[in-house]
Amino acid sequence: DLNTYKMFLEASYALLREGGRLGLLVPSGIYSDKGSGQLRYLFLQESRWSHLYAFQNERFVFAAVHHSFKVAAVQVEKGGQPGKLRTRFRLGPGDSPEAHELESDIPNESGYLQVSVEDIEEFSPHSGAILEIRTPRDLEIVKKLYANGILLGDKSSDGWNIRYTTEFHMTNDSKFFPPRWKWEEQGYRPDEYGHWLKGNWQAYSGQRNILKRPRGLILAADGTAGIRVEEIEDVALPLYQGGMINQLDFCASAYRKVEGKRGFKWVPISGENKQLEPRYLMGRKTYMDAENVTRSSKLVFRSISNSTNSRSLIGTLIDGLPCGNSLAVLAANHASLLGTLMNSFVLDWAIRQRMVGQNLNWFVLEDLSTPQLRNQSLLSDLANSLLLTHVRFASEWRPVKEKAWKTCWAVTPHERMRSRAIFESLTAFFFGLSNDDFAGIVAGCDHPPQLLANTKYARQLDTKGFWRFEKLEMPELRLAVLSRLAFLDLNEKGLHEFLDQND
Repeated sequence: DLNTYKMFLEASYALLREGGRLGLLVPSGIYSDKGSGQLRYLFLQESRWSHLYAFQNERFVFAAVHHSFKVAAVQVEKGGQPGKLRTRFRLGPGDSPEAHELESDIPNESGYLQVSVEDIEEFSPHSGAILEIRTPRDLEIVKKLYANGILLGDKSSDGWNIRYTTEFHMTNDSKFFPPRWKWEEQGYRPDEYGHWLKGNWQAYSGQRNILKRPRGLILAADGTAGIRVEEIEDVALPLYQGGMINQLDFCASAYRKVEGKRGFKWVPISGENKQLEPRYLMGRKTYMDAENVTRSSKLVFRSISNSTNSRSLIGTLIDGLPCGNSLAVLAANHASLLGTLMNSFVLDWAIRQRMVGQNLNWFVLEDLSTPQLRNQSLLSDLANSLLLTHVRFASEWRPVKEKAWKTCWAVTPHERMRSRAIFESLTAFFFGLSNDDFAGIVAGCDHPPQLLANTKYARQLDTKGFWRFEKLEMPELRLAVLSRLAFLDLNEKGLHEFLDQND
């Protein structure tokens, strides 16, 4: 284990007599990493961990260490009675300390926030991780989330019953998915359903409507060629990578050749006419023979993220296609509802208090609080209208019988914004948050673009805030601002009147 700080902490603790104290500067993994869980239990439950002061190396207190590295000063009394842990987190460009500040700032009791051992157990029952909660208001919000929610990792009949997996490793399994251009050189061609087919392709210029063309004819993605089902020799499937998705978007980017330049790059895709254009393909037989993969619709999210990105939780629903390890896979009850919840400001804010590194794995996610599933009926229709807006998800709409299923889609930018703002406000409502609580979660999102473009001004803003999200838009066109207005309206009118006015 390269994390030798754990050895030094354990050895120092062993050298203490009863009532003795240790004080060490160590990496932030002591309060967040899975591998430090036993040490956290020792310090919190069998001793008195009195102080945790964490800071980011933005001011290069340690000149040879990267500026984003986090250092923790810990103080533990051996054999002391467990109680409240005093925490202070000085993070980001605007709040990270200078070297000369530390000597007076670390022992300054007035700067600390007290968090009880019971709170830590409630917020992180599986991992014992300590959240980067920085203000009393933030602590109160977190308490509400856990008092009114259910853990994402809850395996009971009332829970999500999640199975977490990663499928194909981008390095170790690379032999299974050559680049797309190699397949296309062998005659594979993309069809209208997102597969790459090899066989007797023929030029075609007839009707594209499936009811008005020869039975059993599959068209190419561009409609200029066709192939009969019985003449297909082999099938290749797109391999999903993190860059291909975005929030509530199964096809956010395409891997395309750049006009006038050498090479390829990821190009954003907008609009309804989305076509998968991956970097790699995998043989269908290889995928079907693989173990521990989900071959039906599945919820995926980017497993590499950061609490200082514009958004941290980025997930969507995709159909049964292979995924590289930059996307983690969740098989869950009510997957479309969970997929939409994961993209909400409230859950994203909560995960940002928990994230210390860049790996958004199950260890980090399982202790995340989510709304109680008893509220799912009011949220599910909105979730489906936002997440399942493509014919690829036709099977998910099969239970909808009373009206044409495409009329349920939120397609236009205006309708998607309206639906997302309603969903955001309902999520905050079911968590029991107040107007001030939600305003704190989206604080800083109403600054005009010209101010946010000023680096000196932006460095003063909350490093974990959502102000980077849609920062080029005018404030009144941003989801965070409209969601806050919707939540104000909900609290003023009441739930039923609020929903009645919005169908």
